[in-house]
Amino acid sequence: MARDGVRIVVQNVSLLNGAVLYVMGGGGLRGAVAAGSDEGGPVELSVCGVDALNGALVLTGTFPAGSVLTVTDSLLVATRPTPLVYLHGSQSSLYAPVLVLSGLRLVHS
Repeated sequence: MARDGVRIVVQNVSLLNGAVLYVMGGGGLRGAVAAGSDEGGPVELSVCGVDALNGALVLTGTFPAGSVLTVTDSLLVATRPTPLVYLHGSQSSLYAPVLVLSGLRLVHS
């Protein structure tokens, strides 16, 4: 990752019994191109060693162009239907999502 971006690492996390890990894009995740600059740099998100048993990984929001998401050595498993309480206005579902991409956008700076 270039010096003008942000690196986020999520490593060795267990999400059990409906636990949810949120990663939300937006102004708080923008890297500074230069000290005092308002322009955003790319975000590198690395998810490694996440075990989700009836849990979920939720990615939402806007990330600057050039951003990268990598999920490695992770196990996302659902054995029963779960309510989608982590999405606004959602009801229980007949399926159990383990990776949710909600309103996720990559945009040019």
